[in-house]
Amino acid sequence: MKEINKRTLAAQPFSFNAYEDNYGAVMALCEASGRKPAEELRDLLDEGISARRKRSGEDSEATTAGTGQQTGCKDEIAQLVQVLQQLVQKASLHNDMLLRVALHLREQYGMVLESVAAGYAARHLIWKYVVEGMLRDEGLSPEQILKRLDEERRTWNAERDQAADLLEQAIRNLGIGREDGSGSA
Repeated sequence: MKEINKRTLAAQPFSFNAYEDNYGAVMALCEASGRKPAEELRDLLDEGISARRKRSGEDSEATTAGTGQQTGCKDEIAQLVQVLQQLVQKASLHNDMLLRVALHLREQYGMVLESVAAGYAARHLIWKYVVEGMLRDEGLSPEQILKRLDEERRTWNAERDQAADLLEQAIRNLGIGREDGSGSA
């Protein structure tokens, strides 16, 4: 049941015959509300017109009241879409950069491995064709030469470990790999 509002009634009344299947429904509404058919039909007509306006987007009250909100929502959505597009573009640029860095690091890693392998090969060649021959010429036995080689290897490995420790310390001092990014050890 609708409350009576202070809307002005039209000067010209409507006169029509309701559809047969709607007549019983209107009379049931009148019995339930205790109102006359004209009052009930006026409210039904008002509700139907409002519903049709809302469906077609022509509801003047909702449009007037909601225009600012709808425009605000549309603006917010447009801004969010723009921000998301910028984030996607930045993420794409970052991914491209990371791929280039990964490729560069792979190349650098390969060159470092080649250098290390070349160093080991050079050490082996020098030992085998220069030092070992000199030690044999000095009269050292094969066992003494192997013992000397083992001593040299321990020295080389100690130097390698010391160099690795110095590099790790330098990296820590630069702050590379630190989560807080402070750069202090």
